[in-house]
This record gives sequence, structure tokens and C-alpha cells, in this order.
Amino acid sequence: MSEKEAFLKLVETIEKFLQLSRVTGAEKKQEITMDTDIYEDLGIDSLEAMDIVGEIENVFGITVEAQEMLTKKKISDIVTYIMQSNSSN
Repeated sequence: MSEKEAFLKLVETIEKFLQLSRVTGAEKKQEITMDTDIYEDLGIDSLEAMDIVGEIENVFGITVEAQEMLTKKKISDIVTYIMQSNSSN
């Protein structure tokens, strides 16, 4: 899997999660880029981050260290983590 493929799959996963968890629809859709901060830009809290960790595990078929993942703020950091996890499997 290339970095671009991992990025696109991660964005799809996060967008799907946000649609399901925030049913209001009133929130403006945020464009997700490699520089997006999941906490500040997307408003994800630590509980939602843990839910996303579970989704990342399912989608990418990797085991994620939750504490390690919570230190990742930018999408680029998460993509790097996924790429490193995939290469060690």
C-alpha cells in the first residue's frame, strides 16, 4: 500500500466515522489534508479518537497501540504510523 492509498483510506474512514457520530449535519464539512490536526481542525475528542483507533485497526488490519496513537495529532503522523505498522507485519 502506498502512502497516498493509506491517506485516502484513512480520510474515508475518518469521514465515515464523523458522519455516523455527528448526525446533526449542521457542521461544515472540513477538507482533510495531510496537515489536518484531528483534534483542533476536526474537533475530535479523546473518546472519539479511541473509536477511530478501532476503525483503523479494522480497515488496515493492524494492531494499534492506543496510547501511541493518541499522541498523533496530524493526519500525516497517523499515515506514517500506519505505513510503519504495515511494513512490520
